Amino acid sequence: PQGEYAYKNGWSLAALGALVLAIRPNLPGFLVTVKWLPAGSVPAFFVAAYDYAWFLGFTVAFAVYLGLRRILNPV
Repeated sequence: PQGEYAYKNGWSLAALGALVLAIRPNLPGFLVTVKWLPAGSVPAFFVAAYDYAWFLGFTVAFAVYLGLRRILNPV
């Protein structure tokens, strides 16, 4: 329960934090792509970044997960 991969009430706070922070930069481009937001309301960087959502999301999630694991579960 207190090991390196510990979780609280069935949830890994590091994994959930990484998931939320990895989705955030891709969300504006997604909303423009599915036409829920007009293209002019979102900076062009986010719309272009959505083309690389898998790579961007993976990179952000990987870095955030490692950082949060070190902060939340120091071993």
